[in-house]
Amino acid sequence: MARRFLEALLDQRGFKGRTLFERIRAADAAGAVSELQFGLASSTRILGNYGAHYSDDELAQIGADEAELVLNMVRQIMKSIVK
Repeated sequence: MARRFLEALLDQRGFKGRTLFERIRAADAAGAVSELQFGLASSTRILGNYGAHYSDDELAQIGADEAELVLNMVRQIMKSIVK
């Protein structure tokens, strides 16, 4: 869900791209996110891919601390982009 929110946020704010990575890169190129936020957004994208596609259930190893980190990261990016 965090991945989908991030994708919609970037799209609605005009950061276009064929893929979420391209949208994240567009936000970075525009200076809308910091280098750290770019890395965290990219990590959230990758983590979200596990939720979107069946694999060996990599998400089974994700705990409450990791989920909270992802949600906090998305909040910080939202604050940076929505001013």
